[in-house]
Amino acid sequence: MIPDELASALKAERQRAEAESQRAEAESQRAAELESLLARYREQFGQLPQDNG
Repeated sequence: MIPDELASALKAERQRAEAESQRAEAESQRAAELESLLARYREQFGQLPQDNG
């Protein structure tokens, strides 16, 4: 790989890593929101019924 190709590949990899980091942060935030929603549901209605198939 010539230096320009190497720099380009490194830049692309950094952009990919940043996008993945942002995706992971969004997923973490979504999980926290769902945990909060579930806690509010449990406060109002109690535990969820078990599915005994």
